[in-house]
Amino acid sequence: MRGDRLSFRVTTKHCHVVTLDLVPLLADHWSMAPRLPLELERAILELVALSHPVSIPHLLAVASRVKTWIHPLLYRTVVVSCDPSDSPVDGLRSYTPKVFSQIAELQGTSLDSVRNLMLVDADDDQIAKILSACPKIQNLYIDLPVDRAPSDASLAALDALPLRHLYCDNRYVLRTDSLSQPFLENISHLELFEEVPRVEHWSKLAQLPRLTHLCTGDYHTDFCAFALEKCKSLHVLVVTMSPLSHWDYLAVAKDSRFVMMNLSSGFMDDWQRGVLHGQDYWARAEDFIAKRVAGLPRPDPQHPFHLVQDVPL
Repeated sequence: MRGDRLSFRVTTKHCHVVTLDLVPLLADHWSMAPRLPLELERAILELVALSHPVSIPHLLAVASRVKTWIHPLLYRTVVVSCDPSDSPVDGLRSYTPKVFSQIAELQGTSLDSVRNLMLVDADDDQIAKILSACPKIQNLYIDLPVDRAPSDASLAALDALPLRHLYCDNRYVLRTDSLSQPFLENISHLELFEEVPRVEHWSKLAQLPRLTHLCTGDYHTDFCAFALEKCKSLHVLVVTMSPLSHWDYLAVAKDSRFVMMNLSSGFMDDWQRGVLHGQDYWARAEDFIAKRVAGLPRPDPQHPFHLVQDVPL
């Protein structure tokens, strides 16, 4: 935004940068009557709001019709954390667990619009309240201290969500003898923060019917080989860190779906940029795999399966 003008630089899904001066574009300066067809006006404003969340409070003041369209997007992506170092990028809404759980207690319909939630270091009661109040979450990053297991209430709330992307530790996914939890049925992108400890757990991942993207802290080559063979719908397997030599991965690296990656931007920042712009480590891994399959020149011929230049956009 520049001065008293509603002017924004917007990066589209295809990485085109567009500058929009919204006041003369959208309305007569004096009457605020719409100049564009309402459907087009709404599409432009939603593009601005989704690409540049910090603009939303300014957009809400443009006109009453704009407030009706844009207000639900205010909570589309939310970061909940008590750690200031987890402060969001690009103007995303950020709350402490205490404040957001209080908002959740109000059961306002605005929380129905939450689609992407990062939840860090909340207590059990807060987690259950927040997840229950946001029933349409599709992309969830949830991180608990290692000394605290998920409560039954928070697990029950998790089961009710229509999740597609999940970032968590093993206690959420491998908590029972079967993978019958409803929330796992539609998971396509799964990141597990630690290694998968027992061989009997490996087959549980292979049972996920829609799993196409898997990232784990498990760098062991036998696990990687199992996942590539048994997870039938898998398109991408990412290993982000390993004390092993690259030579140890030569066998699994013959599979083009296998990618090692240095995530220099940090997992939390990467998640936030992914939900905003679609340019997260999944997208970079997909692009890297496509180039391998096409036989394009490799950035590091000595390590053709290692994405060594992973930098934030």
